[in-house]
Amino acid sequence: MGRAYLSFYKTGLKNVYHNYRASLPIRRSLGLPAYLPTSPPPAPPSSNSQSNKGTAFRKAIESVKLSRSSFQLVRRAAYDVRRMIPFTLILIVCGEMTPLAVLALGNAVTPFTCRVPRQLEKDRAQRVARKRAALVAQQAATSGSVTPPAAGSDLELDILVKMYTNLEWIESASAEEILRACAVLNLVKTHTRPSVLLSLYRARLQRYAEYLSLDDQLIRRCGGVRAMEGAEVRTAVEERGGVGVTEGKEGWDAERDERRWLEKWLERR
Repeated sequence: MGRAYLSFYKTGLKNVYHNYRASLPIRRSLGLPAYLPTSPPPAPPSSNSQSNKGTAFRKAIESVKLSRSSFQLVRRAAYDVRRMIPFTLILIVCGEMTPLAVLALGNAVTPFTCRVPRQLEKDRAQRVARKRAALVAQQAATSGSVTPPAAGSDLELDILVKMYTNLEWIESASAEEILRACAVLNLVKTHTRPSVLLSLYRARLQRYAEYLSLDDQLIRRCGGVRAMEGAEVRTAVEERGGVGVTEGKEGWDAERDERRWLEKWLERR
């Protein structure tokens, strides 16, 4: 079994390399550094220079008529490359024990291409629990209730769209609100972190909101939700804070709910 995992991980690392090589021409066409694996888009505007930078990036996307699949290739390849060296070191040191090390360390050091279904399910369960805890805190702070909105409900969607991914709201939100938003969107491990690094968390949330805005635009331009494969729909839903919307469902029933959720999200944006 250990050798089978080793073979899987080695294949995954090869795919990281090939994906990044395939993304290099696209990175150059968008004005991104070729060999510094930063994930697009650039930081959202908080000054005139950054605003110009963000506008230039969107213009570059329009000029090359970039598809969503190409945009996601660039983003995911950069994400994986940043994890390639630490994961390779773990593979060398741990050998056949790597699966246990990966389960302990989680996704922080594991490229997308090296994640097994068991790891994905564990991560999804943690995200559901993290999101629920943050939304309980949100409801307690705003309405005095300790019952979070149901996953996939209109109330939950309104919180996600009008607050947590709204750049204007992010600019003025309190430290506690920023941390709750980051926890729901999987940008921090818990909403109870100390707020001393508020500027870091706010900037992280702003950049992520800018990414979602751009991704929404590309989904619409490339045929909408109908044109997306089931796996891409699930990823898009979870990136937007919809994790848990299909709890207890599988197969087509789960995919149908995810597609409906994503369509509702786009209608609200």
